[in-house]
Parts: sequence; structure tokens; C-alpha cells
Amino acid sequence: MFPEVFVPGYPYWIECFPRLEQVAANAQYTRASVEVPGPEIDRVRAACASGGVQVAPNFAHRASAAA
Repeated sequence: MFPEVFVPGYPYWIECFPRLEQVAANAQYTRASVEVPGPEIDRVRAACASGGVQVAPNFAHRASAAA
């Protein structure tokens, strides 16, 4: 089990700054978020299958362009 939004980290600024001052940080956070479906998830799935384990990842995600 991974902690909440382990990747890319907790967006601490959402509680510290007015919304209009968060635009650039939110855009960067979105770019750093895991793409689902995407290559990062494919690697996690392959590693789990290879090791015969299950994980409960907790991450910020965004839809892939292909989705």
C-alpha cells in the first residue's frame, strides 16, 4: 500500500494559495501525474505479474491522450 498521492506527491499548495495563483502549479502537477492507461502503469502491472503480487498504488492520475 502506498501513501496518498505518493506519485507525484501531495499538492500542498491547494491549501496555501488562492485558486488563481495555483494555475501554473496545477498545470505542472497534471503533467507529473501518472497517465492511465500509460507506460508507468504497464511497468507496474508487468512487475506485479512477474512477482505474483498485487499492489494498491495511490497516485494522482490523468487520462491518456489515447483514452
